[in-house]
Amino acid sequence: MENLLDLVKGQITETIIHKAAAYLGEDANATAKAFDMALPAVLSGIVNEAATSSGAENLVNTLKNSEKQGDIMGSLGFLLGGGSATQGLLDTGGSIVTRLFGSHMSGISNFLAQFSGIKSSSASGLMSIAAPIFINIISHKLGNNQTAGDLTHLLGQQLPYLQNAHLPTGLKETMGLKNITLNTPSVPKAVESISANNGVVAWVLLLAAAAIALYSYKACNVKMPEVPTATPVIEKIIPVSDTVKTVKLPEMGK
Repeated sequence: MENLLDLVKGQITETIIHKAAAYLGEDANATAKAFDMALPAVLSGIVNEAATSSGAENLVNTLKNSEKQGDIMGSLGFLLGGGSATQGLLDTGGSIVTRLFGSHMSGISNFLAQFSGIKSSSASGLMSIAAPIFINIISHKLGNNQTAGDLTHLLGQQLPYLQNAHLPTGLKETMGLKNITLNTPSVPKAVESISANNGVVAWVLLLAAAAIALYSYKACNVKMPEVPTATPVIEKIIPVSDTVKTVKLPEMGK
């Protein structure tokens, strides 16, 4: 189980931070601090988007479109070198984060700005840089298996890492996220289709499935009762001398 957050952090080297800071007109240390919060914020938005079937399908389309942009991870230094390449990266990422966070985007940018000491526009720019990197890495990890189910499964594995990211108090609420959950392919489709308002029914189905599985397991492992070995019954043998008397036959010719 790979940690996408760590993979992207590995791409944000000191050189990348300095290039981003120079382009945005910010201090490098403040930019690094903002990046530390922008990365889990963007990944949280991606995971939250995949929590619905329509959102997962939208992300799959985004993944497929990202293939046309080539290897962003390998050319990140060039893309942040300024000019049309950098603007193109920011435009692409900007459209992604706007779709992920909608009306919450300005509040998130202001939160990151106050937290790190950079401008709100710069915080928005860092999120726009982070989003295409995540999409590019997810696309590489899925390879040819870019379906909604495969995507949801991969993103579901990221929940423990996001919980350990320790976002500042209030940021999740600002992003419009409270508790992110995903329906992974391991959940039976019959249960998956049940709405949140029918949670009791879902639990009943899950428990019934578990009971059937347990019964089947026991049935396959029941030992047949042992049949006691029959003890042969030996009747008392009565000596012939006790039952047969000597009979004297008549002599021939007499």
